[in-house]
Amino acid sequence: MKALITGITGMDGTYLTSFLLSKGYDVYGIVRRGGTANPDWEVPPKVRLIECDITCAKEVEAAVESVVPDEIYSLAAVSDYAIYTKDPAGSHLVNGVAPVLLMEAMRKHAPRARMFQAGTCQAFGKPTMVPQDETTPFNAPNPYAISKAYSHEMAKYYRGQHGLFVVNGILYNHESPLRAPAFVTRKISQGVAMIKKGKSKEISLGNLDATRDWGYAGDFIAAYWMTLQQQKADDYVIGTGERHTVREFVAEAFSAAGIKDWEMYVRQDERFMRGSDADLMQADPKKIMSIGWKPTVGFKEIVKMMVENDLKNC
Repeated sequence: MKALITGITGMDGTYLTSFLLSKGYDVYGIVRRGGTANPDWEVPPKVRLIECDITCAKEVEAAVESVVPDEIYSLAAVSDYAIYTKDPAGSHLVNGVAPVLLMEAMRKHAPRARMFQAGTCQAFGKPTMVPQDETTPFNAPNPYAISKAYSHEMAKYYRGQHGLFVVNGILYNHESPLRAPAFVTRKISQGVAMIKKGKSKEISLGNLDATRDWGYAGDFIAAYWMTLQQQKADDYVIGTGERHTVREFVAEAFSAAGIKDWEMYVRQDERFMRGSDADLMQADPKKIMSIGWKPTVGFKEIVKMMVENDLKNC
């Protein structure tokens, strides 16, 4: 079996690569020309990299034609709030257009392949129902969510119009020690580690009452793979079904580092407040669980592993 992954150097791509290699796959990863997005990423010996601009139709088509993959995982994305709000058009090319170019190349050169398209629960915006499932309407509130909603609908189009096996994953927040520092969870775990080591005195955060459905990235990639092993391509909400606040994450992080009275070290800063924070974002994972998936790592364990990792490395 041959798998082609975009976003292979990211958190999900790294976990997915190890997962697929353990199952005996030949893994191919698309990376940007002139180097990977993550210079610290060590290429596993059995992984073959293809330099490709994923926003260029000709290059994407050439990559798919050269591999003729059995499975395609479309994970590349611009998900950093600061970047996609500053450059919404460029972000849309990566988040919205690039997956469509993959589907078109798949249609031409690998029509029997199966593709997983990574979407986002942010497309629900301020949801009309709690928890959210595959029938919840989209109301995308920002450029990232809008571009992901576009690729979601195009996946349904290619599935219906061309008969391609394209799965949409509507992903809730998932974390790990590999989470990029731009995300609030890693900002917290790194900040706590720095305070524990005496290298910092406080963490500046936004809305502590914002809620998220947080899962473990290592669990999520297993769900991606499982959706491609089904008889029929479909859409799946992927999340834990539990909701926690940023405040809970902070408290657990300080507890994992053995620091009491965490309020002494946290300052709320208006600069980090987001108007689009959804207070009721919670997955209804019944459908993905019906095919045999379930989370194995709980909220407290995720926070603890992130803090312990940063304590070792800060």
